[in-house]
Amino acid sequence: MTGFIHYGTQIAGVRYRNATGDGEILAKHVVNATGAWSQELCEELHVSPTKGVHLVVPLLHPGRALILAAPQDGRYFFILPWNGNSLIGTTDTPYEGKLEDVSVTENDVHYLLEAASFYLPKWHLEPSSVISSFAGVRPLVMRKNVPASSISRKHLLHVSSSGLINILGGKYTIYRRMAEETVDLITSTPCKTASSPLYAENYSEEEMRQRMEKMKLPLPLREHLLANYGPGTMAILTIVERSPEEGKQICPLHPHIFAELTYAIENEYVVKPEDWFERRTSIAYTPCRGKSCAEVVADKIKSYKHRIDQLQTL
Repeated sequence: MTGFIHYGTQIAGVRYRNATGDGEILAKHVVNATGAWSQELCEELHVSPTKGVHLVVPLLHPGRALILAAPQDGRYFFILPWNGNSLIGTTDTPYEGKLEDVSVTENDVHYLLEAASFYLPKWHLEPSSVISSFAGVRPLVMRKNVPASSISRKHLLHVSSSGLINILGGKYTIYRRMAEETVDLITSTPCKTASSPLYAENYSEEEMRQRMEKMKLPLPLREHLLANYGPGTMAILTIVERSPEEGKQICPLHPHIFAELTYAIENEYVVKPEDWFERRTSIAYTPCRGKSCAEVVADKIKSYKHRIDQLQTL
């Protein structure tokens, strides 16, 4: 989005730019769901960004998720099993820099490793133990004289004087509730998200297991697909049935098969290798960083794009 379209003092749409050029979209309602960037679009909002950091380290506590109090300040953090490793997080500190420049600092690493080592000293965690790390910014609603870790995680639905609808704050775990409240504000028909499955075809786990058994897929692959796709597993299986080659692993270091990449290209807008490694999977945060299969993934994306370009010229 590059700007708003106004009708008098009211927002009536947006201007945008994409790979094919510039355009405009008129709309009865415009929703600002830009997270930590919300205040840039609506000066009436007061966002208090806080930074959260996660570290990926070798597996520390198999099969267990630990919620612990950091000895430094009593703040809660967790240690979770994550893709064969452990995820330690998260920090919660005020952030004042450019939102696009958020990064993990030495202090962040030291804080989390010190907290984890307090409970698991035998692992001798050091900065060299960190396989990878990542950071994000939370768009919390500002409150005066409140420590960052104590700011409310409640979401806020706000209509500005220009008619812009703003939704911010909250947590990933209540995103459907936030969406429901936003839709209910806009439409006269109540949102149906509470009674709607995430996928149009809501297959049972038993149906999916039976189909995978009939296809003779390896047990680890079955569990991987169910854990990552739920009812969407059926779409992956359809691709494999269409072309058995799609059932092969992309790389021996990771469980993902070619059908998953194909699905991501066709349905999840993967257009660059980093889309796949960083945002559709978490391969970028593993020890190999995706280097072992980068060329194969790039070739797959390129060949698919080439086929689409050919069809568009017919």
